Amino acid sequence: MVSRHPATIRRLAQSLGAVGLGVNHSLGTAGLQRYEPGELKIAVLDLDVDAHADPAQLVAELAAACPQTPLVAVAGVDAKRRLMAALGSPSVRHVVPKLGGWIDLPAEKRTFDGPDEQDLAIGLRRHLHPQTSPQGVGPYLIEGFSAQHATVGSTSEKDGALGEVMSMAEALELSDEKKRRIEVATEELLLNAIYDAPRAPDGKPLHAGLDRRTPVTLDERARVALAYGCDGRNFVIAVADGFGSIERDDVVRSLRKLLEPQGPRPQAGTSGAGLGLMLTYSQANQLIVHSVRERFTEVTAVVHVSGSNRTALARGSALHLYLDGPAEKE
Repeated sequence: MVSRHPATIRRLAQSLGAVGLGVNHSLGTAGLQRYEPGELKIAVLDLDVDAHADPAQLVAELAAACPQTPLVAVAGVDAKRRLMAALGSPSVRHVVPKLGGWIDLPAEKRTFDGPDEQDLAIGLRRHLHPQTSPQGVGPYLIEGFSAQHATVGSTSEKDGALGEVMSMAEALELSDEKKRRIEVATEELLLNAIYDAPRAPDGKPLHAGLDRRTPVTLDERARVALAYGCDGRNFVIAVADGFGSIERDDVVRSLRKLLEPQGPRPQAGTSGAGLGLMLTYSQANQLIVHSVRERFTEVTAVVHVSGSNRTALARGSALHLYLDGPAEKE
């Protein structure tokens, strides 16, 4: 772990300890001890060790000291921009904002608190115990909470499934702002799975060039699995397809649209403009992308609903990547 802020160190150490990992701690990336390839389970970099440094350079220095080691990047200062920059390295599998660090604040109001230790521990646990099948919403709900399930085989069934999700949100008497976040995340995940995921036997996309207003009926293999549930803290939506066609570059390219000065814009020749993941990420507090090549992709959105909507938005959006295939190799 590389960090120099006590509150961050405490939260990171709690997360690592919760999953049974010991901690080797350093105050910076310069002059780090070099480890053998694969000697460490994971390396955690607090980008705020030098808020003025290029995040890519900090990541490169840590990656050089810890070869073949998955990295977690956390940040509070200018978190959105700097975490997106850290994603440029394929070693970075997780980016996690510090609590309250997602909203741009003047220097005197910046916080060096750490990330949500419970959320990070869940992400680390999944990293340490990889699964080869979709996990649904279970990892993100209090143990014992039941989930709802639906299978979506067409755009019309998508509308019905979305209605059921929103009926749960309505029954929970969530605020309009929280319901809107849940609605956006659910619809975008379903649209991505219906239009972008299906592949022909030769691997070519079947529906990606279609306008998303075009009705689509999916064959048996292409039917989409939806799971959703709420435990009072988190409202969780998971959508899985049977193709496993997503690439790391697809995810990074979409999320970086958040940083476009005039806002994300559609690109000519694409049905969804590559905005679906970005829109989901912007509404969720965690976005989890789990994929095994040619088998499945499951994308999960976790929305905090227990506090105020402003507090949830200030928490920011973490990203956890569990990708199996060439896109994850150095």
